[in-house]
Amino acid sequence: MSLAGEKPVVLADCPELPAGVSYDAQVAFALKGIEGSDEGVQLLYKASSKGGKAAISTLLEQVIERGEAGEQDLCPIVVLGTSSYKHKKYGKIYTPVMAVDEWTDLPDGDSEPVAEPVAALAEPVVEPAAKPTRKRARA
Repeated sequence: MSLAGEKPVVLADCPELPAGVSYDAQVAFALKGIEGSDEGVQLLYKASSKGGKAAISTLLEQVIERGEAGEQDLCPIVVLGTSSYKHKKYGKIYTPVMAVDEWTDLPDGDSEPVAEPVAALAEPVVEPAAKPTRKRARA
């Protein structure tokens, strides 16, 4: 796992996994609640789903565009929500929505960090394969 905007994890550097188990790309970024019951709450938003990665990518692209345009306010104030679509096979699929409410200046260097950096990639947790079950038929 690497934070959005940081160097991505290189698969070749990851530990080898057992047959049938694979790594999947993930993205993450730090959030801090600014009002209501979430005020001051710090979290690390992580996503590995297609919709989650797309929402984070869109938000990061907006930040980059503003920076390239010379804007000073590069810290988005977002409202987290959801959307959904109907999948032919799986039914209703929910996707995250990160709507930018406003933009603000990045926190000063003397302010408390939003979140600790993500630790280096740890050994993957590989759960043992489930034992096959046998169905018994009654005659």
